[in-house]
Amino acid sequence: MNILLQSLMVLLLFVFSGGEKLFNVTSNAKVLQSKIGAPLVLCTLAILGVIILELVGSGLVVYSLSTGSKKKLAKLSIIGLYVFTVLATLLFHMSEPSQILKNLSVIGGLTLLYDRL
Repeated sequence: MNILLQSLMVLLLFVFSGGEKLFNVTSNAKVLQSKIGAPLVLCTLAILGVIILELVGSGLVVYSLSTGSKKKLAKLSIIGLYVFTVLATLLFHMSEPSQILKNLSVIGGLTLLYDRL
């Protein structure tokens, strides 16, 4: 199977998730605030950072795999998505075994993409 298609399969989750967050920034920030107790403004900035990571980072990985350029940025994006997935699992999904397994699969896919760059 083509590596570009494989990367799209892994990264599509982040694109949709980032798009959903983009239209619900405040509500997502409030949920994050309830989990970590930080001020709402910091939680809002964190959510905006995650949105950029999910949308731009995913795009960078696809771009890099299709053109062969920007590999360092693509690898940093994958590391960011990896860290985000681990943190999201620990903060939001520890009581949901199916979500934990899904996120482990995503982490595996990200690791494989990283190795391909």
